[in-house]
Amino acid sequence: MTNWGVIPLCFEYLLFLISKEVERSGNAKSFLCNCSFIEIYNEQVYDVLDSASASLFLRENIKKRVFVEGAVENVVTSAAEANQVLSMDWCNRCVASISMNRKSSQSYVGFTMTLQSKEVEVVNIRTSQLNLVDLAGLNFV
Repeated sequence: MTNWGVIPLCFEYLLFLISKEVERSGNAKSFLCNCSFIEIYNEQVYDVLDSASASLFLRENIKKRVFVEGAVENVVTSAAEANQVLSMDWCNRCVASISMNRKSSQSYVGFTMTLQSKEVEVVNIRTSQLNLVDLAGLNFV
């Protein structure tokens, strides 16, 4: 856990809180966590989790707010799984050498974690979304 970045630490903390809430409620609550990972490079949006994806489009609607149409969403149940999604697909980003750094990112990426919670006896589903962004030219490792 030493030298972890903000995104992996967020995963660990949020999923720890979820497991504690499930434990506290005696399994009366259930949670679903989805992660998506997009890249914006040369004003085009790509899905980092699908290296074969063509350019995608940003959309907006009342239910999902702003989202990337067609972006893959991976279900994760632990911080380790979320970090695996992040690190496994990090190699799909556009990087290049610059004078200050051998592997500088040349794109912006957005990592979205969508959490849904539902109480067993209640029909309502609560949804929260955490959007984390890594800016071009900055290191994320």
